[in-house]
Amino acid sequence: MNNDKVAIRFQPQRTEIAIERGSTILDAAMLGKVTLSHKCGGHGSCGTCKVIVDSKTLLESPNLREHRHLSEGQLRMGYRLACQCQLTGPATVQVPEEPLRRVVRELLAAMRETDDAKMTE
Repeated sequence: MNNDKVAIRFQPQRTEIAIERGSTILDAAMLGKVTLSHKCGGHGSCGTCKVIVDSKTLLESPNLREHRHLSEGQLRMGYRLACQCQLTGPATVQVPEEPLRRVVRELLAAMRETDDAKMTE
């Protein structure tokens, strides 16, 4: 890999791409076609692009926008705003499931279990 590029892996999508060092996580997600909510267009004003960076790479400290949208506890757990966090080295990023998507997935799974139970009766 070229020195000016870094590898980023998105989980649970298992998508890995190489992107210019200094790009944001949101830039990488868009390049890799990883679905990541970002209502404000990457300006750090909405806080919807929260991700968890699981990285041994030292990242720059969270900026003021990140402190505005993330609690100290979230920052300690590795949460960052994808539109504000610049990649300085290889990283693995966990994209949290959106709450509505989780509810729909759980409802569909419950419906499948009910259908399966009816078929075995």
